[in-house]
Amino acid sequence: MKTTNSFPSALITTTQEIKILRQGNWYKSLDSVLVPYTNYRLHLASSLMMVDDAKKSKSLGQIASGTVLERAALLEKALTLFNYGNVLVEGLGKQKPEDFAHLLWQALGLPDRLVSQWDKILTEQLTGQLASLANIPENQGTCLVSLPANTFVCLDACFQPLLSGMNLWIRPSQREPFSALRFLSCLLEVGWSAKSLSFYPTTHSTLVSVASRLEQSIIYGGDDVECLFAGQSNITVHGPGRAFAIVEQVSDQIIEQLLTKILVGAGRFCLCLGTILCENSALALGETIASILDQVPLEPQIETNWPLAVRPDVDVCERQIERLQGLMREGDRVLTQRPWLVPIGDRFIPVPTLVYLEQTKNHPLLGVEVDFPFAVIGDIDQAAVNQLNSQSRFSYRLGKN
Repeated sequence: MKTTNSFPSALITTTQEIKILRQGNWYKSLDSVLVPYTNYRLHLASSLMMVDDAKKSKSLGQIASGTVLERAALLEKALTLFNYGNVLVEGLGKQKPEDFAHLLWQALGLPDRLVSQWDKILTEQLTGQLASLANIPENQGTCLVSLPANTFVCLDACFQPLLSGMNLWIRPSQREPFSALRFLSCLLEVGWSAKSLSFYPTTHSTLVSVASRLEQSIIYGGDDVECLFAGQSNITVHGPGRAFAIVEQVSDQIIEQLLTKILVGAGRFCLCLGTILCENSALALGETIASILDQVPLEPQIETNWPLAVRPDVDVCERQIERLQGLMREGDRVLTQRPWLVPIGDRFIPVPTLVYLEQTKNHPLLGVEVDFPFAVIGDIDQAAVNQLNSQSRFSYRLGKN
């Protein structure tokens, strides 16, 4: 997927509409919102509509036809189309991969190289699931997948429900509905049962009223979402990752691993590394990592293994940075040398930043997660390890003897 990123306003000057897909049919609604930084208006499904559809879905049974193997072949074909195909997308017309990449650049500031990397990750995720088809049971009912805006790699949450034969409802992010819309369009184009697919942009309150009514819901969100749906067996919440690493010995290979874990996905993945605890010499290791972070190219056109996202929502980014700076204690040091936020064209880019913590015990920056490359490093403290173990979904132990 190859495009040339630039900073013009939207290529389309008239507002286009993104409709609701409701069991194979496209609908407009009375309520809609403008997708930020674009000229696309997103129609929202009402709570009344979705609750009614949830009731009806109970009597539909399994709509998706074929065996698991047949569905796997269709899904693999659809994902290939998602990555490389010219697809008819409702409301948007024929869409090439470079058209899709431009929409993500426009809405979220994702450079085409990052989009290509995410395509590959999504393909790898499907390949992994196809390798274990024997473990996928036949299921009836409906699965709702509520997606985040930070990355379309989370579309992999749709794979198992589709392979198992469930009806799939996708709730896209209002900030980035384009990847979910393209994915569903690819499924339709390869011949997936249209009645088993739905595209329901909704408000948060509508999500709350519907999620528990279905056989399965998979929801991405923050701490508030985790608390809201806690204890509901039919709902899986993917919350903050708060990834941390314990470094026992340092080598060039370990440094490379740490850099990759900080920078992967432009810092937008929940598994991105945010806290590093060292058995010894945390400051020395931090200075080495910071010197390399300071060399990461900021220009989106540059060919690099670590492409960064350029932010259109500068005010949000500034508030995040102010919060991080406000949580620093006396004695902490910013090890990277560049400013936290740098203008690129008419937008800004949050620069990869590393902060050394003089004392890690009970530090408020432990486990803090943002959607750009930011990490803290400090000497190991058992209280800090216990705190991180209690709240983190991803941990790494590096350089172990």
